[in-house]
Amino acid sequence: MGCVPRLHARPLRRRRDLRRAGAVVRRRRRQPAHGRAADRLPDAGRRRLLRQGTGREPRLHRRRRHRRAGRPAGRDPRRHRVRRHARPPRGGAGSAAVAADGGQRVDGVAPGQHGATAGGPGVSAFSDQRQLWLYSTGWKAVQHMPERAAYRSFRTIADFFWRRRSPSVRRLEMNLARVGKYEPDELRELTRLGARSYMRYWCDAFRMSEWSHERILDRVRTVDEYRLRDALAAGRGVVVPLPHMGNWDWAGAWACLTGAPLATVAERLRPEKLYERFVTYREALGMTVHPLGGEGVMSALAEHLGRGGLVCLPAERDLSRRGVPVTLFGEPTRMPAGSAMLALRTGAALIPVTLAYEGREPDHGLVIRFHEPIEPPEERGERLATMTQRIADAFEVGIAANPEDWHMTQRLFLADLDPNDPRRRVQPVTS
Repeated sequence: MGCVPRLHARPLRRRRDLRRAGAVVRRRRRQPAHGRAADRLPDAGRRRLLRQGTGREPRLHRRRRHRRAGRPAGRDPRRHRVRRHARPPRGGAGSAAVAADGGQRVDGVAPGQHGATAGGPGVSAFSDQRQLWLYSTGWKAVQHMPERAAYRSFRTIADFFWRRRSPSVRRLEMNLARVGKYEPDELRELTRLGARSYMRYWCDAFRMSEWSHERILDRVRTVDEYRLRDALAAGRGVVVPLPHMGNWDWAGAWACLTGAPLATVAERLRPEKLYERFVTYREALGMTVHPLGGEGVMSALAEHLGRGGLVCLPAERDLSRRGVPVTLFGEPTRMPAGSAMLALRTGAALIPVTLAYEGREPDHGLVIRFHEPIEPPEERGERLATMTQRIADAFEVGIAANPEDWHMTQRLFLADLDPNDPRRRVQPVTS
């Protein structure tokens, strides 16, 4: 027996798979008197220590390496890190944190908890801050870009996602396929124009705070505007349901600048500072903005209508999952009942509006079309359903005239929803 050089009680520096100091059996094995010392070292270790042949000298002397600790063969550092982080904690209250398919997350956060992610609460906060930074940076950068270059960049972005067939583009294509009977090539081209129109809206939104009042007003063309003005002149409030078409912020700014004080609701965004920035942006255009689903929103909107004001509500997508069943382009869907409900509650006029772009950016304009007012039907039990269906009929006319400006990138029709989506369960709505 002999001692292998450089193997001693200090931390190993040559071979990380050797963890034991002491004697190692050489080629000529002798069984020591006190037991089976030769079995202390695995066979793999012996093969790495001894070199067969006449020299029989330790391989550690023959293969000089960098003094940095080696890595065991076959070890993938990335896989090692993943296994280490996913390992359940030992004992204690944290031992209940198991894999997500077992009902709990690896970080101990219950599934479905608002704002929780698998990386802990800090990951959600980081994601929110990143989103806020991206929007803020993009907002500021687009405002300082030359106008033509800004719109050209957004067209390029639209074409990029259209070619990649991103999920939003595929959902937009699914919705546009309901508008008419298109050949596959026609539908693809229509979807490309729709993606460009949608990105035009975002470029407008980032730059509109710098627009003059004259630009906002001079580039708007209205169709049947008298329907709005006659109702306002009579002292009635007006409820305007509108689809996600064209640029609804631009239409709202036009209404405020032409003597029609406007109130609306906005879906809450995350992070909260981003939502507040959009609210500030719309309020700077003259609008009064209430959070969607906030306490007392319907009462505030009713008071605004009682003073002869104007309320605009996006109305073709049901966010509450308690919408009214309607038929749009021959297929069942659900639409929010808020517009019809406000009109019935306050006696305000209900006038659907559709929007469209005209011209090529940056010299483009906006077309606002006021459809025929919807009067409450005599059948009281079906008022909400009937009035909401008539709103859908007006939307059909406006969308069919300018389908490329319909920016519906979410699942809308019941046939496209997941089988377990509660919106599939159609329930009768009465007033």
